[in-house]
Amino acid sequence: MKPKGRDGVAAGLHWGHAGLLLGLFALGWIMVGLPKGPDKAALFALHKSLGLLAAALLALRLAWQLRPWARPGKRAPKPRLATVGRRLIYLMLLLTPLCGYLSTSFGRHPVRLFAYDLPKLGWPDDALSRFFAICHATSGWVLLALVVLHLGTELGIGHYAARLAWLNPWRDKKRLSGQRSAQ
Repeated sequence: MKPKGRDGVAAGLHWGHAGLLLGLFALGWIMVGLPKGPDKAALFALHKSLGLLAAALLALRLAWQLRPWARPGKRAPKPRLATVGRRLIYLMLLLTPLCGYLSTSFGRHPVRLFAYDLPKLGWPDDALSRFFAICHATSGWVLLALVVLHLGTELGIGHYAARLAWLNPWRDKKRLSGQRSAQ
């Protein structure tokens, strides 16, 4: 299913990023529950490498969207809330891996992209490492909540939920008051 108004490359990047994020959330959920040991360390290393790939994929997605030679024609305007939601998702897509990278940069372990060592932007500092780890986890949960809202709006769940009287107790009153005024 290609998102509306996107070319094939943008759709592929979108769904590839979505799949990668799904894997990162699942991996993060599993690894924090494991006892210390080589399995946990391996999953953390994989999570960090995939997180760096997600950050690179975000940069690629943004570059593709902002390319000057392929601006799409005039699109239908989106509701302001949709634009705000999309920008918040992109902010969290940037903030989550950045905080994860900084947490590792100020930690005691090397920053690696699979087998390759990357430069650290910090020095060993447990307090800063913990601060950025909390930032990473919090932004990850906010991102997950925003993605769930995004899925709900894209699948039209809001349209159907608004029709359910128990979710909108004023719906029947509005309808009934409209019928009374018509009589």
